[in-house]
Amino acid sequence: MELKRSIYKLFVTPLTLAILITITMSLIPSSRAIDIETPYAITFDIAGFDIAPKYVYMINSSSFILAGKVNGTDAIVIMRIIDPYKGLTERQIYPLVGEPTVAATNGFPVKRIAIGTSKGEILLFNVDGGRIVGYLYTILGADFYVDKLAIMKTATGSFVVAALVHDSQQIRFIYIFNEDGKGMIRIGSDPGDVTITYSGIDVYDMAPLKVITSSEIYYNASRLLIAYTLATKTVVLNISMHVNNTYVPAPNTLVEVVVYDKSAPREQRTVYGVNADSNGVARIPIPLLYGDRTYANITIRDILGNTLFFYTVTPTQLIMPKKNVFVYSVKLFGEPNTNNAIDIYGVPQFLKLSLELLDVSTAPYSYTSVALSPRGLDVNIRGLHFITSEGANRYILIYTCPQNGYLYIDQITVVGRELRTVVSQYDYIDRDHIGREVESVDAIVYKGNQFLHIALSDGRIRTYQLVGDRYTLIHIYNVGESVKRLSAYIEAKGYAYAAITSNGIQIVSIDPYLVPFLRNNLSIVATIDGYIDADILSDFSMGIMVSQTKAVVIVNLYALLSSKPVTLDDIMAPTLRLKIYLPGNETYDKVNVKFSYPAGYISSYRYSQGYLLLKPSKNGTIEIPNIIPGVSYSIDIWYDEPYIQPETKTLSTDRLGRDIEIPVTMRYKEYNLTLYIKDQFDGSPIAPYRAVIDGKTVVESSTAQKIVLKLIYGSHNIEIIPAPGHEAVYQGNTTKLFIDRDMELDIKLIRKTYRVAITLLDSLTNTPPIVPINISLGTNLPSIVFSNASMIVDLPYGNYSVLVAPAKGYENAYTSKEYTLSIARDTSITMLIDRKRYTLSISLTDTYTKNLVAPMDIYLNGTLVSSDVWNDTTIIVPYGVWTLRIAPVSGYENAYDVIEDTINIVGNTVKQYSPNRRIYDVIIDIRDVVGRVIAPLELSIYGVVSPSILIDPSNPRAILSLPYGNYTCVVRPAKGYEYIYTESRASLSVDRPKAIAITVDRVRYILSISLKDTIIGILRGRFEVYVNGTKIIDNIGGPTNITLPCGIYTVYVSPMPAFSKIYSVSKPITINLFNSTSIEIPVPRNMYTLKFVVLEGETPIRNAEITIISEETGNIFTKLVTDEYGTISTKIPFGSYRIEISHPNYETRYVMLDIDSDRQEIVYLRPTILTYIQRFLPIIGILIGIGVAIYIGLRIRAMITKRIAIEEEVF
Repeated sequence: MELKRSIYKLFVTPLTLAILITITMSLIPSSRAIDIETPYAITFDIAGFDIAPKYVYMINSSSFILAGKVNGTDAIVIMRIIDPYKGLTERQIYPLVGEPTVAATNGFPVKRIAIGTSKGEILLFNVDGGRIVGYLYTILGADFYVDKLAIMKTATGSFVVAALVHDSQQIRFIYIFNEDGKGMIRIGSDPGDVTITYSGIDVYDMAPLKVITSSEIYYNASRLLIAYTLATKTVVLNISMHVNNTYVPAPNTLVEVVVYDKSAPREQRTVYGVNADSNGVARIPIPLLYGDRTYANITIRDILGNTLFFYTVTPTQLIMPKKNVFVYSVKLFGEPNTNNAIDIYGVPQFLKLSLELLDVSTAPYSYTSVALSPRGLDVNIRGLHFITSEGANRYILIYTCPQNGYLYIDQITVVGRELRTVVSQYDYIDRDHIGREVESVDAIVYKGNQFLHIALSDGRIRTYQLVGDRYTLIHIYNVGESVKRLSAYIEAKGYAYAAITSNGIQIVSIDPYLVPFLRNNLSIVATIDGYIDADILSDFSMGIMVSQTKAVVIVNLYALLSSKPVTLDDIMAPTLRLKIYLPGNETYDKVNVKFSYPAGYISSYRYSQGYLLLKPSKNGTIEIPNIIPGVSYSIDIWYDEPYIQPETKTLSTDRLGRDIEIPVTMRYKEYNLTLYIKDQFDGSPIAPYRAVIDGKTVVESSTAQKIVLKLIYGSHNIEIIPAPGHEAVYQGNTTKLFIDRDMELDIKLIRKTYRVAITLLDSLTNTPPIVPINISLGTNLPSIVFSNASMIVDLPYGNYSVLVAPAKGYENAYTSKEYTLSIARDTSITMLIDRKRYTLSISLTDTYTKNLVAPMDIYLNGTLVSSDVWNDTTIIVPYGVWTLRIAPVSGYENAYDVIEDTINIVGNTVKQYSPNRRIYDVIIDIRDVVGRVIAPLELSIYGVVSPSILIDPSNPRAILSLPYGNYTCVVRPAKGYEYIYTESRASLSVDRPKAIAITVDRVRYILSISLKDTIIGILRGRFEVYVNGTKIIDNIGGPTNITLPCGIYTVYVSPMPAFSKIYSVSKPITINLFNSTSIEIPVPRNMYTLKFVVLEGETPIRNAEITIISEETGNIFTKLVTDEYGTISTKIPFGSYRIEISHPNYETRYVMLDIDSDRQEIVYLRPTILTYIQRFLPIIGILIGIGVAIYIGLRIRAMITKRIAIEEEVF
C-alpha cells in the first residue's frame, strides 16, 4: 500500500481575556503567594469549549491533551492552564480522520505524543514547553484500525513510531516509521508496497521495551519484541451430517490436515487436526511451509477410521490473495469422529507464537533481527509487556493466558542470536468475580527490577519483589475498577505507584505496608461526577481527571505519600462565596467586584499576578473557585453610583475542602446641606424660625440666614416654620429634597397675606380682556397676569399703586391705566381697560384677469362692513382677532369662492386677497359621426385657462376642472391622423358642472367596386352592395362607386332575389379606407349536383366518358368517367350545358341541360355493330368448331365404310 502523508500545521487562536478597566480607588496591596507542598485539587470548566473528551494526557504542569470530539468532529485539543482563576484556553486544535482509538507518549518527560484512529490515521506530535511545535500526519489506510502505538527513542535521541493495526479482515500488521515520514517498514503476512517489508508471518502483538530510570521513562527502539505465527491461509468447511432424512450441523467434527511438498520425503509432512465449532464450522489454518509448492489433504473420518470426506487443497488455491481460500459445504453420510484435535495431534509448531527481538532504530531505512526465542507460546496469550529498569541485566516479559487462568513472568536475556528465557514463573489468577477472562493491562518495574507491579483487567494490582532469581508476590491491591494504565513514580524507588482506572485515580504506597491514599465516600479511588479519563505525570507533581464538563487537577500528588489517606473533597481548593447586601432599593447590576490574586505556582508552572472583574448574581452572590491555601487575595467592591461607600476585603486561608463565605454590607455616603433663609422682602428674617428634618427638630429657634446640616444619601423633608410665639408672622415652608451630593438650598419666609378679589373688563365688549394684562403692585410684589374676568389674589398687608397695562408683547392691544389700592382687609375692585384702534386696508384682485368679474361684500365677525367692492377698501377696526368674510354679491354666487380669514389686528394692517374663481367639473364626450372614435384626437380649450388634452380612442372622454368663465373648444385629429378626421368647434360657458358632446366628422373617400364571376367569368345578374352589414346600393350589374368616411369596412355583395338561384352571397372583404380605393369582389355561382346514370338496357355501362361543355363559353367544364354502376356525380355551377356521352363500344349521345337545381339523368346507349360482333364471336367460333368436327367425323366414317367394303370383297 502506498504511503499517503501530508504534513501541515493548524493553529487555533487561544481564547483571550483582555479587560482594560481603570479603577480609581485605593486598593489594599496583596501579598505574594507562598510556595506550598500541600496536595490540593483545583477545578476548571471545559463545558464552554464544546469538547466531548475520550482520552486525556498530561504534557507538563501547564498543558494537557484532550482527544475526542470538538463541535461534533473528531479532533485533539491542546489545553493550557492560564491560572486557577481565569481557567483554561484552547491552545491548538487538530482534526482527526476517524475516532481516536489509542494514544501514546514517549514516556517521561513527555516530548512526543501519538494518536491513532479508527480510520488508520496516526498523528505524531512534537512537544516543546507544552506547545505543539510540529507533527507528522500519516494515514496507513482507511480500512485500518489502530490498536496499539509505541514511541521509541533511538541512541541518537530521535524517535521511531511503531503501530499495531488490523484491517477489515482482522489481519494485523505492524508499521514502523520515523519523524521524517519519508517511508516505513511493514511487518505482516504480505509485503504491500512500502519501503521495507518483513512478510510471510501473521502478526499477533508487539511490545517495545519500556525502560524506567530514576530520571526518565522511555521505550527502546533497539528492542522491539514482536509476537507472530507463520503466515497461513484459512479453509472454511461448513460441515453437516445426515440424520433422520435431513442434514444438521456436525459440531466438534475432527478434521485431519496433512501439509506437504510432493517432491519432499514423506517424513517431512506436517500432520495436525482441527475441530469444528458448535455450528459445524471448521476453520482450518494451512501454513505456506513450501511456498508455491504447498499442498494440503483434508480428511474427515468416522469413529472407526472410515473416510467420510477427503479433499486436496492445491498451491493454486493457496496463493490466492484472500485470507480465506474458500468456503466449502460438506455433507456427511455418517457420524464423524469428534475427539479433541489437540489430544490426538497436539499443537503444531506453526500455530505457536514466535517471539523475535528487532532493532528498528534505523527505520524506515532498515531493521535488524537481534534475537529469536526458541520456544513457542500459546496463541491464546494476552497482555504482552516487555520492561526493564535502570541497573538491571535482564528483561522482564509479562503475559497472561485467560484460557488457563495463569499470569506468566519470564526473565529473559539475549545470548548471541537467541532470546533466552532465564527464569520462567507463573501465578494462577483465575477469572474475575463475574466470570470474565482476566489479562494483564500494564506493568512497571523499578531500579534493578527489584519491585514489579502488574495491573490486571479486573482491577487487581499485583506487586512482586525480586528475591534471588525469582519474584515473590508481596501485595495484591484491588482498585475495584478496570485498570487502564499504571504510572511509575520514578523518584520512589519502587515504593509507590499510581493507577489510572475506568473510574478514577489511586496513589498506592507499599512500604512499610500497602496504603491507598485516595478515596471517595463510596469508592476506593478518587473520582469525579461523569468521570471519563485521567493521567498523572511520572514525577507525581500533577494529575488530572476529566468529565464532559470539567477538569480536576490534583497538584503535589507526591505529598500524599507522606500524609494520611484523603478524599478528593478533603484536598479540593475551596470556593469563595461573596454575599453582597445593598441599602435601600439599589440593584445588583450596578455592583462591581475586582478579585485580585498574586503570582503563584501550579506545581512547577508559574502564573502571573492578575485580577478578575466580576458581576454578582440577581441575589447578590459571587462564586470564585480554587482559593489556594497560603495565598493572599484582595477583593474590591464598588457601586456604579458615587453615593455608595466602596468596600475592600482581604482573604487568606490555610484550609482545604470547605467553601468560604464572606458577607459584604454596603452603605450610603453622608453629605452637607447648607440652608440660606431670607425674608421675602427685607432679606433677614424679622422673626425667629424653627428647622425640622424628616419630622425631627434640628434647630429650635434661630434668625440666622445660614445653617449647615449633615444628611445621608436619599430623600428628605425639610421644614422651616415660625418659632413658637411668632406664628402670625410667616407661613410655614416645606421642601422635599433628594440628597446625592453636597447641596445648598435657598428658603424664603413668606409673610401672611389678605385676600383681594379683582375684576378686569374690556370696555368694548364688557368681557374679560382678550390678551394677558399685567397688574403691577409695586417693587416688592410680582406683577399679576390676568387671564380671566376676575381673580382672587392674596397680598401682604400694605398700600399699592396699581398700574393696569397689557402684558409684555401685547402693548398694541390696550392703553395703560393707573389705580390706587389700599390693602387692609379682604376687599373687591373692578377695573376697565380700552382697546387700541387701527386701519384695515383690503385689496381684491382676480386670479386670472386682475380685475374682478363680480362685486364682493366684506363682513367682520358676521357684520357687513363694506358692500359692492370691486377693487380696494379701507375699514377702521379695534385691536383683536376678527373673522373676515369676503363673498360675491347676491346674483354672482357662482363666480367666486367665499374667502374666510382670521386676521389679528395688532396695528395698521394691509391685506390683499385674490378670490378664487369657482372650479366646475366639465365632461366633454367626443363622438364620431360614423360610430366609435378610431384615432387619437387633440382637444384644445381656449378661455381663462387653455388646456390641451390628447383623446385616447379607447376612452373618447375628457374630464376637466375649469374655472368660472366662457371657453371655445376645438377638436382636431392628432398629428399623423389628419387623414382620418376633420376639425370641429364648440362654445362652452362654465358657470356650473356641465357635460357636453362634440361630434367629429371623418374624411370621406371613394370606394370603387367591380364584380367578377369567379367560375364562368360572365356576369349574368344584378346585385346589392352591403357595407358593415348595411345595404348601401342595389341593382348593380357592373363597376360602381360609393363614398364612405375614413375607416375599416367589411364589404360584400348579395344577388338580388331574382338572381338568387344564380349566385351566392360573396365572401366579405375587409378594407382599410384611408384613401380612395378600388376593389374587385368575386361573386360565386351557386353549385348544383348533377348525377348521370348510363345504361344499356338494365345494364350499367362502366368507363363511359361524360364531357360537360358550357353553352355560355363553349368550353369544356369537366370530363368524368362512370363507375362500375354506370354512374357519375359532380357539382356544376348554374348555367346551360351540352353533355356528350361516349364509349368505344357504344354510339355517342348528346344531351342539352339547363342547371338551376340538382339534376339526375338516365341515358341509354346503343352498342356499335363491332360491339355486337365481338360479343357473339365466341358463339360463332363454337358453332364453326362443331361444324368442322361433324364434317371431319363424316369423312372418317366414309373412309372406314369404304375400307370395310373392300375387305369383304377379298373374302
